[in-house]
Amino acid sequence: MKNKLVFSVLIGAMAMTFITGCGEKEDSSKNLIEPTEVVEVTPTEEAEATPTEVQEVTPMEEAEATPTEIPEVTLTEIPEAVPTEISEVTPTESPQVTSTVAPTETVAGITTEEAEQLLVEQYGLEDASTGNTNSFGYESTVTIDGVQYYNFRWSWLVDDHMSYVTNLAVALDGSGIYEATYDENGNLILVK
Repeated sequence: MKNKLVFSVLIGAMAMTFITGCGEKEDSSKNLIEPTEVVEVTPTEEAEATPTEVQEVTPMEEAEATPTEIPEVTLTEIPEAVPTEISEVTPTESPQVTSTVAPTETVAGITTEEAEQLLVEQYGLEDASTGNTNSFGYESTVTIDGVQYYNFRWSWLVDDHMSYVTNLAVALDGSGIYEATYDENGNLILVK
């Protein structure tokens, strides 16, 4: 700061000498530059910053909430419904509906218990190759290609859980047992 002040004073002094040097030439002795008096400038003291007083902020008091009154609801009576007379409807003849579905072969055959017994006779209670215990659970009676079958779910016990093997279709007349599976539409089909 001090250097800047001294530098400013010197520049000011040089500027004054140039100004005074530009004038009429009367005397050649006056053209000589006389040394000017250097004034020593003392820097001003910096004012000490005093901290401003911090005002203490007090929290606002909470206003007590007062409950507002809820208007009382009064029920209005609903008028009683009076039945209206229904005129008598005379039946009209409905057209004869013919089925376009292929007739299903219904055979008074074996029961689901007898069908399950056929599965046990064919596959056994235990699978010979793995040693797993077989389980046959009846799911539904289905019709595939016009023939009715009992649909069984074949699972076996593996370690500590039941594992699904496949579905088995037993013809209602007991004439055959077929492996079956569900297609993408959820229909049971025989595996060929």
